[in-house]
Amino acid sequence: MDYRSYVGGDEEALVECWARTLPKDQVSLSRFVRTTLLDDNFDEAGLVEARDAEGEVRGFVHAVAVGIPEQLPPRPADAGSGGAEGWIPVLVVDPAYQRQGIGRELLRRAEQYLVGRGCTRASVSAYPPGYYYPGVPVGRYPGSRELFERSGYHNISTVVAMDLSLVDYEVPEVVAKERWRLEADGWRFGSPSVEWYTRLLRLCGSFSEDWASVVRVALRHGASPDQIQVATHGDEVAGFAIFGAFLGCADRFGPFGVVPERRRLGLGNVLLHETLREMAAQSLHCAWFLWTGEDDAAGRLYQRAGFEVTRRFAIYERALEGTGAA
Repeated sequence: MDYRSYVGGDEEALVECWARTLPKDQVSLSRFVRTTLLDDNFDEAGLVEARDAEGEVRGFVHAVAVGIPEQLPPRPADAGSGGAEGWIPVLVVDPAYQRQGIGRELLRRAEQYLVGRGCTRASVSAYPPGYYYPGVPVGRYPGSRELFERSGYHNISTVVAMDLSLVDYEVPEVVAKERWRLEADGWRFGSPSVEWYTRLLRLCGSFSEDWASVVRVALRHGASPDQIQVATHGDEVAGFAIFGAFLGCADRFGPFGVVPERRRLGLGNVLLHETLREMAAQSLHCAWFLWTGEDDAAGRLYQRAGFEVTRRFAIYERALEGTGAA
């Protein structure tokens, strides 16, 4: 195999290799360009290709070096700290060329790239600005998890994707009563007007700057206020939910959050169902999102609303200090 970095013109060959390797998770050329090549942090040196003697792409890996985000799942004590954050959003090897060490070599080169840019750990999880999966698909492609585990990566958590059919959806009576109770206490729910945008973005940023970026970009690209629900009390914005925030995914739910000090009041439940009601009103047939913890508070809230688990993903990471990758 010949290993080299991406150069312009390789895009179609990369997408074709992806299609052979991940047939249940096809990606279009336009989505690959939008999500990977046009990412603010994209660097040609971080997209490493494996080509055979005829010059055909037989595998590739994408590594990204960015600042440390704050919204990740908890890190194990031995994961290291400081430095830049390293991500590996994609690694594929043509099925006909697997089990020949190509995946291991691509991974080694990805780590070499990350260490060279000051990264102290590599995460195989949801790279916030744009990702295809929130981790390694569980039970979908044999050998994928084993590749990372043999290379020293630790499975720090497993998350789930969920879907909900909106056919015949209606707001449950118990949620309607919950809203009336909260409104009697001074809470208000609805779509934000322009005067609330800066406060909404500040709230999103309190969870994650990436959430703020997602909502900001959605509004810039013409997202309707009807796609957003907020919970307010006087001048306070305590929670929000949005759908259709990701380009080309009108039925994708989220981000969604309530500030910690206002949780357990029922605000999240009302926001969730008001957003689902609006999605159904816009003739969307389903609501879906890519990840949450199955057994955490959010996961239980989604399940009570009728969401069902459709996929599972394993989040992996590895400390890069002293790996010899430099």
